[in-house]
Amino acid sequence: MTYIIAYFMPMAVAVLLFFGNSPAKTPQVEVPKPAGSRVVHIALADGSRRTTLLAPEQSPLDITQPKVIDDGISREFLVNDLADTSDDDLADLSCGDSAGRCTLRAAIEQLNATGGGRIRFGFSSPAKIVLDRGPLVLNATSREITIEGPGADRLTIGRNLTGAPFRIFDLVGSTKAVTIRGVTIENGATPKDRDDLAGGCLLVPLNQTVNLDAVVVQNCSSNHGGGIAILGMLYVSASTIRNNTATLGGGVLVFDEGALTMADSTIFANQASQGAGINNNGDYSPARLTNTTITGNETVAGLEYQVGGGLFAYGPLLMTNVTCTENTSQNDGGGIGNMAGVWGSILSEFRNTIVAGNTAGNLPDLYSYFLISHGHNLIGTGPVNGMTNGVNGDIVGSSFPIDPHLGPLQDNGGLTLTHLPLRNSPAINAGDSCVFDGGCMPHLISDQRGVDFPRKVGAGVDIGAVERSLLNRRALFDFDGDGRSDMAVFRPSDQTWYIDRSRDGFASAQWGLPTDKLAPADYDGDGKADIAVFRDGVWWWVSSSDSVSHARQFGSAGDIPVSGDYTGDGLLDLTVYRGGEWWTLDLSTGQVGMVGFGRPQDKPVPADYTGDGRLELAVYRNGEWWSFDLTNGHQNTIEFGLPSDDPVPADYDGDGRADEAVYRDGLWYIFSSSAGYQQYSFGLSTDTPVPADYDGDGKTDPAIFRQGSWWVINSANGSVSVDSFGRQNDLPVEAAY
Repeated sequence: MTYIIAYFMPMAVAVLLFFGNSPAKTPQVEVPKPAGSRVVHIALADGSRRTTLLAPEQSPLDITQPKVIDDGISREFLVNDLADTSDDDLADLSCGDSAGRCTLRAAIEQLNATGGGRIRFGFSSPAKIVLDRGPLVLNATSREITIEGPGADRLTIGRNLTGAPFRIFDLVGSTKAVTIRGVTIENGATPKDRDDLAGGCLLVPLNQTVNLDAVVVQNCSSNHGGGIAILGMLYVSASTIRNNTATLGGGVLVFDEGALTMADSTIFANQASQGAGINNNGDYSPARLTNTTITGNETVAGLEYQVGGGLFAYGPLLMTNVTCTENTSQNDGGGIGNMAGVWGSILSEFRNTIVAGNTAGNLPDLYSYFLISHGHNLIGTGPVNGMTNGVNGDIVGSSFPIDPHLGPLQDNGGLTLTHLPLRNSPAINAGDSCVFDGGCMPHLISDQRGVDFPRKVGAGVDIGAVERSLLNRRALFDFDGDGRSDMAVFRPSDQTWYIDRSRDGFASAQWGLPTDKLAPADYDGDGKADIAVFRDGVWWWVSSSDSVSHARQFGSAGDIPVSGDYTGDGLLDLTVYRGGEWWTLDLSTGQVGMVGFGRPQDKPVPADYTGDGRLELAVYRNGEWWSFDLTNGHQNTIEFGLPSDDPVPADYDGDGRADEAVYRDGLWYIFSSSAGYQQYSFGLSTDTPVPADYDGDGKTDPAIFRQGSWWVINSANGSVSVDSFGRQNDLPVEAAY
């Protein structure tokens, strides 16, 4: 259960409310407020959700007058009903069916009648619009049409499967661009015996432009272009195209005249005879793919030669920081079948791209006649025309494939699923940093996951769609990889870990002995914390990526485990503190190092105090903080705290630098690197401090564990949450370091 304190001040609580564990997200919409009613906003426990409480007489969908803006430039309607009905009177410039409801179809018909505008949605919980009356026809003539959804996980638009097949969206006569954002489009279908009816969910007509942003296109089918077919221009960003089927281009088919530009997106689990993920026949403009993942697509038996499990191209490709892996073709090119340039002079061009770990009867990764390498590509199996292993930064395998060492397809942050490079991946820092530093195009600030994930982390850009993030920049104790720390306890009585994962729910695992020292960390490099213990010089952990258990001898009985990234390469180093000595084992190279810093009675408090991406050696001694910068050898000392205080260093202000902090009898004293001295009254003298980033905003939240209850100040909004998880004698995992 979760308790929410709506308004929190250090010494006072204004309102206490109770909610269930999984409140629904609520889009912010304009709702007429009946006389006497009021709207109360409550910040929920995870800091990323908001709920709007309405007065009892008001329903979340009780929007009596749809919002209409008509300023001569744009018109806007707010859809307030899930029905599939038409507008009752196109001449009245108001969205409403015969019952006065503003449906999606009615709103589109109104915009078509006047040449364009914008559509938003007023739904307070996940919703689905089921179409019974045929496709939604868009006609943007004098103004653009924008359909602004609340999020692909919040609104689905799909065909009724019991009726006749049809596309979800039809563009007719549009001269202005159409933009669709924040929705899931599904179950569109066109007859597979009709070559003239391409695009199961969407057809982009000749000379027309469509923008898809943060959209999911799924479970659609057609003879050509199961998900989308392109004759005009399609721009795709932060979107997912999955589980679609066709003969040509299961996910996307680009016709001769078409043009595709795709960024920050994932194409997976599509099927076709040729080009299961993408089939590019565009002769006039290259298909431009950037920061994109193509994975899990498969060619199947059909009328066409089975080639290009992930992507097939007659037309040219421009691929920058693309990951193409785990695709399958029965014949050639499990990853990519590239024939661009065979009948013309325009060749495909690759930079910083992974094509590895695919499967085919012949040339499992890249089946290609001609291409231009701009360097720093990773091709699992060679040979490849236009690339040579070791030349211009290219890494090319032979009959003995190169393993890219990528994690599973999963949520590593952002709107789309991705494959994160594991700690031993040859892609790490092996890309051409010109895409970030300047000197080549396109210029990339972030990786596929978006603005919170820089394109360059560490010494260089990684090859592929995503960067391997620095360990100390990710949320500690994040067992499901969603960027938020998870409440977790170890129960000595049954030797079991209990984890309340913020995304994946409850989990438990029996691992360790009552006398072990807890040592959770990301040992396998998949972006998730692994359960681990340290026992008499042996590290025992279970990798979350494959559930394989590991044991590694490093250290002695009595050592204190303090693992982390001390080199700044984004990889975990096994580290112990032993009476003033820091011993480190680099798991990638096997190299062992030792630095003397501290005294036997000191408390080790390693953290990234300088913000350079690597932990500094640091100890707490009688109210003094001593740190040693491994980058330049500088030593720093400050006085902050009392000898009896509990040191709780962490990044409380989110500036990337750890702040010195202590916990003393229910008081938090923080010396922030950006805001200076701060003090909180939060807790009791018998509580255990468990600070971590529970709300995922990049700032550590002050928190305490009290006899099975977790009290957290959410830095995202200042609210306090109280969760019951654990028992009185449990050991909170967040107190391990």
